[in-house]
Amino acid sequence: MNSESLEVRLAGEKVGELVRTKNGARFMFSEEVASTHPFSPLLSTALCVQERPFDALRTFSWFSGLLPEDARLDELRRFYGIAEGDYFGLLAQIGWECAGAVEVMPREDWALARASQELSREKRLTPEELAIRLAALPSHPYDDASSLRVSLGGFQEKLCVIIESEDWAEIEAGHRVLSSAALPLDGAPSTHILKPQPQGRLAGLVEGEAWGMEVARHVTETAGSTLLDLPEAPPTLLVERFDRIETGGGLVRLHQEDCAQALGIEPGRKYAATASPTKSDPTYKGVADLLSRYAVDPLEERKRLLRHLFVNAVLGNTDAHAKNYALLHEGDTVRLAPLYDVVPALEITPHMLFMGLRIDGRIRIDRIGRENVEAEACSWGLPARVVGEALEKAVEDVRLGITIASELYPEAGARHAVPALDRLEAMGF
Repeated sequence: MNSESLEVRLAGEKVGELVRTKNGARFMFSEEVASTHPFSPLLSTALCVQERPFDALRTFSWFSGLLPEDARLDELRRFYGIAEGDYFGLLAQIGWECAGAVEVMPREDWALARASQELSREKRLTPEELAIRLAALPSHPYDDASSLRVSLGGFQEKLCVIIESEDWAEIEAGHRVLSSAALPLDGAPSTHILKPQPQGRLAGLVEGEAWGMEVARHVTETAGSTLLDLPEAPPTLLVERFDRIETGGGLVRLHQEDCAQALGIEPGRKYAATASPTKSDPTYKGVADLLSRYAVDPLEERKRLLRHLFVNAVLGNTDAHAKNYALLHEGDTVRLAPLYDVVPALEITPHMLFMGLRIDGRIRIDRIGRENVEAEACSWGLPARVVGEALEKAVEDVRLGITIASELYPEAGARHAVPALDRLEAMGF
């Protein structure tokens, strides 16, 4: 298939078209959307609705952010025989099920995609079959192309699945046991993401993330997550998709974009530069400015962003880059998405002292104090009194979260609790 244009749909409705060019592609909103939603952040705060097409660079920055990264991206390219850098060609193959409510596909494939979704096309798996696929990541763990049509950003190996309430065999403290699950086919919407422990590297990553997410849950809204018990499978974190919601009419996609996309930054620049700040760096202030402009309650959304920043700093999540924050879209407004990918990375990769984003101009985690957190938040336009009150509450909540998470995940707690509390004290809280 060599389509020269791809339909871009949002919640099932066509909003525009991605057209291949000599230097990549250009995106253009449909005439109807351009006339009915002028200047709206309907698709993205970085691609507000306009009549003229967006240039190749802005198009690339946003649409390439829909794709996986690193090993999984390489595997997909090999499977489909697509050249490096051809994000248009890859989206034509796997853009049926992206993060949020976006679907990107050739026009002729739309009927098949809609039929698969209406029929809830899926391949049921036993726990043993699911374990085989998890163990095979990042190499190709699928049966055919129909189960590959899922595009999800990020570098860590992931498997998107469908899990319903009757699929749970039992629930234990901190762990969940599955009796079955399903692979979505031909872009049918998934409900959960499975993240297995990488083979031979980053020891303790999965339980550490389960611990970090449990801590964060007591400080701010987070994506639901827990450890999954599967026989013969590596330790696996199960994450509920916050961009999917079950309704009486079935599973509904909620539109979201990560903050690299929202800021108009290509995936390769999701981290702030470590040597010195650059104009193209993603920043917390940039995200806060978007919330100030487009959120229904800008004050509350910026306070939530402060809680996100705070918990990632205290837990030593040096990998909290721009793609680890996201915005949920609601028509012409946005709100901060639940926090996800909270990893106490400093104990897992102790050589990495640089934060993903600067805080008050500082990027080394051991040089960030309370005064820097306060100054950063005040630069967003938050009053000093509001910042102080929010941080006092966050300190209480993070201490409680560390206690509870360490009871649920004792091995991770033994590794991460004391360093986190030490950082909290060193920062002056």
